Amino acid sequence: MKRSLNDVLVFKKKNIKKKYLQDHTIVSIKEKKLLKDFKIEHIEFVSRDICEKNTDYKQIIPYVIVKHLDKIACYQRKGSEKRLHGKYSIGIGGHVELQDYIFEVLEPTIKNAVYRELSEEFSDFDFYKTEISFLGLINEEITDVGLTHLGFVYLLNTTRAFLPGKELEGLEWLDMFEIYKKDLELWSKMALELIH
Repeated sequence: MKRSLNDVLVFKKKNIKKKYLQDHTIVSIKEKKLLKDFKIEHIEFVSRDICEKNTDYKQIIPYVIVKHLDKIACYQRKGSEKRLHGKYSIGIGGHVELQDYIFEVLEPTIKNAVYRELSEEFSDFDFYKTEISFLGLINEEITDVGLTHLGFVYLLNTTRAFLPGKELEGLEWLDMFEIYKKDLELWSKMALELIH
């Protein structure tokens, strides 16, 4: 099968521990410990068109909460994932693509995807103005999106409120009180539990 740089990183569900695949899973865990459960030999890169519809796969999605001082970036969905349109999100990120891959090393591969996505989403993103930490894993088997995606949640603290790009148009920097007033997507509600 011909590979594309836009093929996305997936694990077959049969190769993921069941404790990570419950209907509503929120796991606070150290990144290195979590990644030990995701074996390198089980990494696959599959066309996004295929794995979006095939529930045998879980696409790994770095889901980054971006925080500046006491405010979190929050935006209304309107990008390529039409099933989430209209919902508010505090998660910025996307798929891990073949172009992000560092041969047989998962952690830097995911970080490459994180920084690529942030550079695409913020017009003035500056890696040197940030500090990133891993918060944990989220999974839900409730929505159509959740059936084929698995979230690795990160917190990115920044010294500057970055300017949103086109997909994040209308982004606001909100405190927690304001965020809880929004009609949040399920993953954002779950991710918030990891930062308390």
